[in-house]
Amino acid sequence: MILEVTEMKREMILNLLGLLKTEMNIYSELKEALIHQKAAIINNDLDILEMTCKQISVLTSQVSQLERRRFEMARAIQEELKIKPKELVLNNIVDHLDESTKGEFDEVGQKLAEILFEINNINQGNMRMLRKSMDFVDKSIKYISGCENTNSYSNIGKSRQTKYGMGNVLNSKA
Repeated sequence: MILEVTEMKREMILNLLGLLKTEMNIYSELKEALIHQKAAIINNDLDILEMTCKQISVLTSQVSQLERRRFEMARAIQEELKIKPKELVLNNIVDHLDESTKGEFDEVGQKLAEILFEINNINQGNMRMLRKSMDFVDKSIKYISGCENTNSYSNIGKSRQTKYGMGNVLNSKA
């Protein structure tokens, strides 16, 4: 497909490239925040964990805003180039730019893909560690309270025999 890329269209495409670079930088910051979160989980540092969670929230909000802008820019480029939405692929646009700009798009695309892959892996690892920590806390609470069932609304006022003994640990005499 042959597209005529006028100066205005070229400027729109370069603005899209700038937006993608901004997104890449924010995703890099997000990756670093996830790495700090991983360290906080491993070290049981709740203050740093809370701080990184707030930072991650801010960064994901920024990414969402940029994604909306990218979608709007892509739609404007699609209308300007008079192409069908399913034909709006960067390769269809980038093929008509000079080699250095084409190379920049390729580089940004590859870096974004790498960063997103790393973010996904780090995030999955963090989620596994958090689930294990939550399981440990849940089991600890069950042990301390002498309850195997965490349902607070059953057998009110009754003390049950559990595998940890009668009642709960907090009512035991030293």
